[in-house]
Amino acid sequence: MIHLPKPVEYALMALGEMQAGKPGQLFSVRTLVDHLGIPYDRTSKVLQAMGRAGILRAVRGKYGGYQIARDLDTVSLATLMTVVVGPQAIADCLQPGQTCPHRDRCTIRRGIVRIAAKTRAFLESIPIQEMIAP
Repeated sequence: MIHLPKPVEYALMALGEMQAGKPGQLFSVRTLVDHLGIPYDRTSKVLQAMGRAGILRAVRGKYGGYQIARDLDTVSLATLMTVVVGPQAIADCLQPGQTCPHRDRCTIRRGIVRIAAKTRAFLESIPIQEMIAP
């Protein structure tokens, strides 16, 4: 089973709210979190990460906020997950920088690598727009 971390859920909720708005509308973090009932600090970090990745455009200032900058049909769920929470792996041994003391004797590594590749391909096949469409 695939687990969506909370920050990814918050990202999807915020993107859905923005997508339902008027074209070009700016959304403040406060407006989004108050309307959606999600935590301010975590949502703010998620929006900043999406801004750095070019998914959102950030406008600074008193009347600033965020707006969608990319066609969400062209951004995959896998990309969003990487942007928001970083690289993910289905097993500890596949996490970047991790080593496993059983690697030389592991009898399941090939299977785990295949499952990881299939899972990644599946997540890459899901556009964000599909996740937030009404």
